[in-house]
Amino acid sequence: MTADPAPDPLDDTAWVLESMPGRTLLAGVPVTLRFEEGRVSGSDGCNRYGAPYRTDGGFRLAGSMVTTQMACSAEAMAQAAAYADALRRARAARIDGERLVLADERAATLATFAAQPELLAGTSWRVTGYNNGRQAVVSPLSETELTIVFGADGRVNGSSGCNRYTGTYDTQRRGVQFGPLASTKKACVDPKGVMEQESAFLATLRTAARVRVEGDRLELRRADRAIAVVASAASEERAARAHVPGPGTVAVPAAGGAAVAVGTHGLRLPATFRGDLPCVDCEAVRHHLDLWPDQVFHLRRTWIGLDRTFDDVGQWRLDPARHVLVLQGGTEMPLQFEILGPDRLRLIDTIGHARASPGGNELASVGKLTPTDLTLNLGGELTYFADAARFTECLTGRSYPVALEGDFAALERAYLAAIKEPGAPLYVTFEGSIVDRPRMEGGGTERTVVVNRYINVWPEERCERARADASLSNTYWRIVRLGADPVSALHGRREPHVILRLMDGTASYSATVGCNSLAGGYAVDGPVIRFSPAATTRMACPAPLDDWERRLGEVLQSASRWKITANTLELADAQGRPLALLVAVYL
Repeated sequence: MTADPAPDPLDDTAWVLESMPGRTLLAGVPVTLRFEEGRVSGSDGCNRYGAPYRTDGGFRLAGSMVTTQMACSAEAMAQAAAYADALRRARAARIDGERLVLADERAATLATFAAQPELLAGTSWRVTGYNNGRQAVVSPLSETELTIVFGADGRVNGSSGCNRYTGTYDTQRRGVQFGPLASTKKACVDPKGVMEQESAFLATLRTAARVRVEGDRLELRRADRAIAVVASAASEERAARAHVPGPGTVAVPAAGGAAVAVGTHGLRLPATFRGDLPCVDCEAVRHHLDLWPDQVFHLRRTWIGLDRTFDDVGQWRLDPARHVLVLQGGTEMPLQFEILGPDRLRLIDTIGHARASPGGNELASVGKLTPTDLTLNLGGELTYFADAARFTECLTGRSYPVALEGDFAALERAYLAAIKEPGAPLYVTFEGSIVDRPRMEGGGTERTVVVNRYINVWPEERCERARADASLSNTYWRIVRLGADPVSALHGRREPHVILRLMDGTASYSATVGCNSLAGGYAVDGPVIRFSPAATTRMACPAPLDDWERRLGEVLQSASRWKITANTLELADAQGRPLALLVAVYL
């Protein structure tokens, strides 16, 4: 009879780095470590990371560490590298009360951690996603707010989008149980679907059994580990999100007679901030930053003197301890601005230092919102019924009507072929623009999405999973298309894929379509990528693998540009023409 394996004492624990021998940790740059179901994950103070681990006779990583690829200050990157080295060298892990110690093979301490506090009492949260009861985690409707406030007395309350609710909660180690929830009885008709959202949110809240807190993010999961609710930390600045000024805000007339609010964060919103910031290899980088009180931002940056424009959308948050605005967008590293006043922002680096700027490093506003048009790769959920299409963008949760122009016909055909019932939501990716268009009904204009170039539909994807961008390096990329033609694994063959590895400063790739193996090196400089000529085995390949392999070689030779949208990677030539589409697969 085989004895059951001993339980893993590390499983389902979370920690914050406290010390590393010989190194002074940076203030305000938390490094986190979580053990869950045989994997470690967390933040190294700059990027997110993850890796498998095992505890047979000690502790060690059991595979390559995968990280995102954001750039940070030299100090933060050096600390992250030292931390990653400590994790790779660790051969023992022991828990001493509220401390975790990682040690090397000679029992020398590599790092010590304090237990990650995951108390709910006295915390407030803004919901960014909830399980709608139909096996999907969706964002709250535009113009609604879902909140959770955990009182120190064991009571919970908040907004469910239309009504206020209240009830009780009970916590145990990394667990939570909600008692009956009562709510007010107001009926709301705007926006459409708000009452259905309220019912689904309260129902999924009652299913929560597990708690996960990391930084300013909260996850409530069901007993089967499926996500029930995802939320971000709320604080005093949340009052600025209200449609009317709340406590701590002052109504201020804006240009054109519109009302804006100066919140406790000190900003007068909604507003547009503009300025030309220094550039290493051009005249300046012109910034157009649109900020809304619901924590959405749109950003256009233009490199003056170069043929380069970058558009981004995402959510902003406030770091109240430093009075800093943090912009977290799609594929770019977070940008940070010190709030100098209601209409002034100053660019700073990740550890709070003002960036060197002989020509100035400030953005200014005149207290008026003048949204800019944007063009970028978009990922989100599309619904289409009775010649009316609507798109919910994942990073911001904003919902837009879709113009039936441009490359919409290609997107429509793919949508109709993929859905199982009329009007069902479907995750899609495309290159698009957010612009003003005449309203379908009534006068005036509204922000509308235009599909410039269809990319793909992803029936198994949802917004919640797609919010975190994949890393270019140390990721397994399954090939979805070569040119316009789909490819897939053939029976008994490996699936077509490319693996980009970055280890100890060396960048290499391996690839196959299911026949020969191709290998070489690659280099990345911003949006530019170059692959070295491939070394390959010489087996004869049956059709269609022979054609796919030839075309993959041509893609690697011609690729010049790369772009990641959520967990999809596009390779393009120097003129921006798409060559291949790949999707991240997490093993």
